[in-house]
Amino acid sequence: MELLTFGLGTLTGAGTAWCVNRLHRLRTPTEGLGDLLGWAFLIDEGVILMKDGSFLSGFELDPPDLETTTAAEASSVADSVHDMLMLLGEGYGIEVNVHRCHSKTYPMPVRHSFHTASLCAMENERRQQYCENGNHYKLRRAVLITHTPPREHWSRWEAPMIQSAQKGLDYAHLLIGFKQTIKEVRALLESRFTVKALSSTGLLTECHCALTGHNDRVSSPPHSYLSHALASDDFQTGFYPVIGGEHVFVSTIT
Repeated sequence: MELLTFGLGTLTGAGTAWCVNRLHRLRTPTEGLGDLLGWAFLIDEGVILMKDGSFLSGFELDPPDLETTTAAEASSVADSVHDMLMLLGEGYGIEVNVHRCHSKTYPMPVRHSFHTASLCAMENERRQQYCENGNHYKLRRAVLITHTPPREHWSRWEAPMIQSAQKGLDYAHLLIGFKQTIKEVRALLESRFTVKALSSTGLLTECHCALTGHNDRVSSPPHSYLSHALASDDFQTGFYPVIGGEHVFVSTIT
């Protein structure tokens, strides 16, 4: 009798544990790609507020061709990059994205007249071959800068929810300081590079392109969650991750 009671108790306990585990799995929401991304909202022109309270902004950069520059020019470029890194203080992070895309625009958009007909024919043939899709590529470089306010100055949960919490924190002042730093960085690099600030649409397009590889123009509805708005493709994890039908490979450079 005691053995039967022990067996029934064991089965009942195992069944209860299985049911509780099953209910927990059913009640736990499944995370999607948007839940794994850190973008939250657009809070200013060309500035994104991240989920952890940090700011994100950026600009496009067109550096000189280092293969054709002299040693002095290359050293000057390195000094400019070093000065930019020294300008950024604590809490700043840099992400550099390089995109390889087709180029259909001829470097000399205005047609020039040559002295002989043979030179004109060669130039027209060269222009036609250059404009054909798939023959030539160009690199588009974007620099994204994030800034996380010091932890001792703000609380991730108290600041947005409790009006009296962290009275010394002025988020608008932090945003102004971040934008001023980005402006100073661009001004420093403009002496050696061609720099173009990313607008809100350009920043969203860059984030979407870095995530999916699609260089399509992206705009977000007002007051929408960017992490879900930009996660437009399916993401498959595993040893061979795939996003939007494209395989994702990781390369380590030492």
